[in-house]
Amino acid sequence: MRSWDGRLSTDSVAASVTAWTRHSLWPLVFAPKLGNAAVDYEWAESDFATEEIVMHANPTGPQNLQNWDALLTTQCAGA
Repeated sequence: MRSWDGRLSTDSVAASVTAWTRHSLWPLVFAPKLGNAAVDYEWAESDFATEEIVMHANPTGPQNLQNWDALLTTQCAGA
């Protein structure tokens, strides 16, 4: 990931990881507050909103997780 050039090419593992993470993180951020309606809140700037939330807010969830890495790890373990 550290050497990724930021390009979303079809053969880029880093691009796939980034796209999957963004896609998976959105419902994790909003589902605790909005339930199933969280899927209705995606728009063109969702990635920017998600980045701002991750940079400036604590993660939410039933596990009282300490950081976003823990949230993603917990969710990915069940995927």
